[in-house]
Amino acid sequence: MTVLRLLVDSRIIEFHSIDAYLLGVVPREMPALWPMEALKAQAIVARSYAAFAYLWPRHGGASAHLCNTTHCQMWRSATHPRTDQAVMETAGKVLTYHGRIAQTFYSARCGGRTVHAWNPAAAPWCQPVDCPCGPSEPNGHRRGLCQHGARIFAEQGWDHEQIVLHYFANVKFGHFELNQEEGQ
Repeated sequence: MTVLRLLVDSRIIEFHSIDAYLLGVVPREMPALWPMEALKAQAIVARSYAAFAYLWPRHGGASAHLCNTTHCQMWRSATHPRTDQAVMETAGKVLTYHGRIAQTFYSARCGGRTVHAWNPAAAPWCQPVDCPCGPSEPNGHRRGLCQHGARIFAEQGWDHEQIVLHYFANVKFGHFELNQEEGQ
C-alpha cells in the first residue's frame, strides 16, 4: 500500500492519505481561528508541498518523505475542527504547473512583498508579488504564500482560490492522491 512517511524524532509515522497528514499540519502552520478561506488556502499550499515531497522525498536517506519540523512542515497529532474542515473541503486539491505538481512555499509574514523561489528557473510560479501584510518585519523566508497576507485577503472577502492564485503565477488547480503517479 502507498503511504506518506513522516520523520518524527528518529521514527517514521505512516499516513495512508496526504489529507490525513494535513489534519496535523494546518493547525500547526496557521492559527485555527483565522478566516476559513485563509485556512483553505493554507491547506492547498501545504498539500501541494506534501505531494511534491511524496514524489521527490526530502528525507530519502531516512526513508521518509517529510519531517515534522520547520525544515519541511510543522506537524503534531493534535487537530482542530476548523482546520479539519478546511482540509476536508479542499480534499485532494493541489497546485499544478504544466500538468505537474508545483513545489509550493509559505511563510508567516513577507513584509509587504514576497520574493522569488530559491531557484527561480525550477519554480517559475513562485514570483514576487505585493502583499497586504504591510512593511512590518518579515517573519520567514518570504517565498510563496504569505500567511498573514492570506488572512487579510480572507478578511476582505477573497476566497481561497483567489488567495492562492495571487501568490502563485500561472498555476492551475489539480487533484492528487497517494495512489496516483505524477501527471495522471
